[in-house]
Amino acid sequence: MLFSPIYIDEDGTFYVSGQLPSDMTAGLADQTTSSLANMDAILAEAGITRGQICKVSVFTTQIENIAQINEAYAAYFDGVEKMPVRSAFGVTGLVGGALVEVDCMGKIAR
Repeated sequence: MLFSPIYIDEDGTFYVSGQLPSDMTAGLADQTTSSLANMDAILAEAGITRGQICKVSVFTTQIENIAQINEAYAAYFDGVEKMPVRSAFGVTGLVGGALVEVDCMGKIAR
């Protein structure tokens, strides 16, 4: 593999690599849900919860449909006490023709 799915510093800061959807043929909302689920699986394997995420980056080829991304994003973070900061970028293309890619970083409380 060319990169790690997650990197955790000695101080507990973690970084999750960009996650693409499992089904590239789905619509934007479903691709966003899938990308977030893939990110969640990586976090869970490392024992990290959604509440420990501090920053999320979203890359999409359909920035004009950000409302669909926001809906899936809000559902993913439903119940999290403190929402992470977020950046969203409109891009001209993503790997495999995906419509969305997400990554995140945060801090593990020690």
